[in-house]
Amino acid sequence: MDLSVFKGELNGIGRKEERKERAELLVLPTIYPMKHSSLEDPLESGSMLGSFRDLLEGEKSLKKYIEDRLKEKRGLAVGVEFGGDGESVFRDFSKNFFHKSVGVCLERYANTPNDISMLTNFNGSDTTHYILTGDMFTEEVYEKLASDIGVKKVDLILERMAAGLLTVSEIPLDNIKIFKKWYEMLNVGGLMFVQVPNEFGDILKRWVDFVKKNHKETLSVGCADDGCGFGVKVVRVHKLNSGAPDKLPLFENN
Repeated sequence: MDLSVFKGELNGIGRKEERKERAELLVLPTIYPMKHSSLEDPLESGSMLGSFRDLLEGEKSLKKYIEDRLKEKRGLAVGVEFGGDGESVFRDFSKNFFHKSVGVCLERYANTPNDISMLTNFNGSDTTHYILTGDMFTEEVYEKLASDIGVKKVDLILERMAAGLLTVSEIPLDNIKIFKKWYEMLNVGGLMFVQVPNEFGDILKRWVDFVKKNHKETLSVGCADDGCGFGVKVVRVHKLNSGAPDKLPLFENN
C-alpha cells in the first residue's frame, strides 16, 4: 500500500532542533546504562520486561511469553535486537533456545568498530551470537545481515532504544519504512516488540485498531505506554499463521 496515506498526518512531527536539544539532555546520561539491558531484570527499570510488560496479555514473564509462542522453533530460532548489542538479552533466554542471535548497534556501542563480532558457544550453548555495527536505518545493515551473517528472516525482533529514540531520523516516513521492513523480516509465527516515538501514539493506536478489526485471525497486535516511563510507546506484533499478510497492512485515509 502507498505510504502517502500517512504524509498528511505525520508531516512535521519531531522538529529537528527540538529533538537534538532533547537528545543532548537525555540520551547521553541514559543510553550507556541501557547498553546491556537484560530481558528480565528483577528491578524491571533496566529490562525489556519493564518496557513491554503491558503487552503480555496477562503473562508476567517476557521470556515465557516469547518462548511459549516460539516453542516449535526451539533450537532453530533466530533473534535480532536492533539498537543494542544483544548480549545480555539473549543470554537470559533458555540455553540453546536460539540457534543464532544478533545485536545491531552503532559503532560506539559495539565491541568491534565497523565490523562483525562472532561469539561462539554463547552462554555455554550451541547458540552463535553476532554483533553487527551500523545504522539500522541504512540498507547496508540489512545487506550485511543477509550476506555476512545469513539472516534474512527472523523469529524475534526486539528494539528498546529508550531515550536513544531521540537520535533517530526525524523524518516520519523513515520510521514507518523501517517498521515495514522489520515486519517483512518476520517468519510465520514470529514476534516483534519495539518502542516507537511518542509522537506516533495516535496513529499507532489507529493502526492497532485497524489490524484487530481486519486481521484478527492472522495477526495479534497491541500497543501501550512504555512501562519504564521513558515517554515513548511500545508495540507488539505476532504473525499467528501463514495467513498473515506478507506486507505490513496499512489503513486507508477516510
